[in-house]
Amino acid sequence: MLNKDINLIYGGGKTGLMRVIADEYIKRGKVPIGVIPKEYADGKPNNSGVKMIVTNSRDERLKTMIQLSDGFIALPDSIGTFREIITVLYYIYTGVILKPCAILNSASFYNPLIEFLDNGVKEGFLSKKHRKILIVGDNPESLLETFENYESAIPAKQWI
Repeated sequence: MLNKDINLIYGGGKTGLMRVIADEYIKRGKVPIGVIPKEYADGKPNNSGVKMIVTNSRDERLKTMIQLSDGFIALPDSIGTFREIITVLYYIYTGVILKPCAILNSASFYNPLIEFLDNGVKEGFLSKKHRKILIVGDNPESLLETFENYESAIPAKQWI
């Protein structure tokens, strides 16, 4: 992302894979943007070198991240990331947002999610068009190339 001059907007945490990427941005003179709910900010700067945006709630945090971002890539992480990526997928599915959404499937971490979505298609609960909303890759560079050529298959504000 740094090589393509892409801004980093992330959850603002002090740990995890996204923090490792934020630290690399800082080392290269870039200013990542962290978005964090005030319950976690605790009135103190959370990350030196990160432009912090403090929101009133987790929902406002996600809304702010969606508004600031041109696309979304989930790295392997925990339940919070899972909730966020599912919410973004739902917004794309319903045509509320028309931005690319991907998972970096390092070490097959997201295989259960991929299998869940593929089973939804097999069982007739999810169309093939809607299954294609989630971009899957195990290489960050190829995911970014996919983003550069992204065209939404879902019209704005269309549901099912």
